[in-house]
Amino acid sequence: MRYFAKSAVLIVFACLSAVCSAEDIPNYVFEQPVPRKAYVLSISDYEHEDKLPSSAKDEATVKAKLEALKFNVILASDEAKKTAEGLRSDLKFFFSSVKRGDIVLVYYSGHGFWFRGRNFIVPSTVDNANPPKQPGSGDPVDPEDLNVSVSEIVSLVDHVGAGQATIVVDACRDAPKFPMSKADALQKKVDLLQGASSLLFFAAQEGYSSEGSTDPNQNSKYTGYWLKYVDQPGKPIIDAHRQATIAVQMATQGHQIPELGGVYSGALYPAPSQEILDEEKASWLAILTAGTEGDANFYVRLLPGSRFVAAARKWLADRQSQPRKTTTSQVNPLAVENAGQFSTVLSTRTFPTDANKLGATLSMVVPGLSGNLEFSGTQRSDGENAAPQSKPYITARATIDTFDRPSVTGSKLSTLNKGDSFTVSNFLRVGQKNWIEGSFQDGKKIYVPDATVPDLRNLATAKLRVSDVTFGSSDILSPPNFSSLAKTIEEIGVKNVVGVSIRIRPPTNVDKSYGAQSSQLRLTRIRSELSRLGISNALIGGIIEQGEGTTVANTARVTIAVNQEAK
Repeated sequence: MRYFAKSAVLIVFACLSAVCSAEDIPNYVFEQPVPRKAYVLSISDYEHEDKLPSSAKDEATVKAKLEALKFNVILASDEAKKTAEGLRSDLKFFFSSVKRGDIVLVYYSGHGFWFRGRNFIVPSTVDNANPPKQPGSGDPVDPEDLNVSVSEIVSLVDHVGAGQATIVVDACRDAPKFPMSKADALQKKVDLLQGASSLLFFAAQEGYSSEGSTDPNQNSKYTGYWLKYVDQPGKPIIDAHRQATIAVQMATQGHQIPELGGVYSGALYPAPSQEILDEEKASWLAILTAGTEGDANFYVRLLPGSRFVAAARKWLADRQSQPRKTTTSQVNPLAVENAGQFSTVLSTRTFPTDANKLGATLSMVVPGLSGNLEFSGTQRSDGENAAPQSKPYITARATIDTFDRPSVTGSKLSTLNKGDSFTVSNFLRVGQKNWIEGSFQDGKKIYVPDATVPDLRNLATAKLRVSDVTFGSSDILSPPNFSSLAKTIEEIGVKNVVGVSIRIRPPTNVDKSYGAQSSQLRLTRIRSELSRLGISNALIGGIIEQGEGTTVANTARVTIAVNQEAK
């Protein structure tokens, strides 16, 4: 209960052509604010628990702060606060106004507890120490029926499909007052919200109390610090919790430690700075000029509060009636970095008889593909320590027949349509044809003929120049510094560039999925800049590293292969 203080290797190949023509781009650069909606629940006057004067202060100050941040704030009614049924009904009414894609924040200040792996909110009239009896059996009513779990709020978020949801719980998470069964008492503390779609800010760790105040003019400890940081210009909302966590630990000498739960699936900027607004637009323009539908979906998912989300959704809707864009390239970025290891195929432009017998991973065999078959935009390694692109993905650029064996006399199987992808298990040379052995997700094996290796022999004699693109932090909208890259390209001369590899490692201090997707958008941002500088997209490939990698966090290493005759 509340107490009072005494005083977590992707390889990406660039798209060959721009997604939008210059004439179309203005149709998808309109701005539209994303609705922000908040539900503020604060209970200070309890019948069977200690009064919480600071909770009333929390309600007033949180409401004012959120309204200043352009949230439409709904306060829980006094009647709803009395019972679990009342709160559930009030929450459902609030969420009935939430539309898909809206930004949602639910705040709670009051008594709470942890039970059976879940966190609970205590209504104002509930007597958990003396629960009512069930009719007939005479057994106590289950505490889960008398109180409201945070998991129920998460379920409501999932049901309405909010673009991003933050749930702030400034309440204790220690043991409840009611007698627990032996099984409940021995149950291990398991955070059942780790897979939740919402971002969860808890004022205390499981099993511990949070600090309120008997002074009605003082906020609860966590809320006071959270309010101090939540409107910092240009900072994502998760930073407010991180900074409040440090401040609370110091203020309570480690007795209260806030905790983060759920999943950080998208960055919300309560008070975006001009720099953030500029980068938000630049990132969207990069997708329009050098990205794909996948990039646009990542943008909507990772930047749910962006004023260009509506434009992105419109672009995606308009694309549904058009051929799907695929992210492919003629150049394997590993061949840019290590051309010597591809010397045989670079010189002959033919596959080995059987690549699997070479003793090398498939990623280090073919320097590039062109024509009807090209490397897919996103490649996955087999695991954290597996060689990059050990099982490459290939994408069809036109309709292609597949066979049951590497021979045109074989039986025809399925037909690949433009945009279809499959996993490579071998590169083969049979007769005068290059064949790719692969399989679909269902495991069905196919053989695809007529794979073409483009003329990339100039990679073998190219000189390499390396330039870094740095980002200030792991924040998805941390602006890139292109000054070194632009200077290097100017010194080289665009006409002398014969291949480019972009290598980047996802940040390790964020959710794994978020890190991979944000790195994909960063690659698109860099590809767009290279295109703006005059580099052909057909020459650009990218690598998103897994595991330890070779690059520094928040730094993209750009390796440029330069014609040997360049000055």
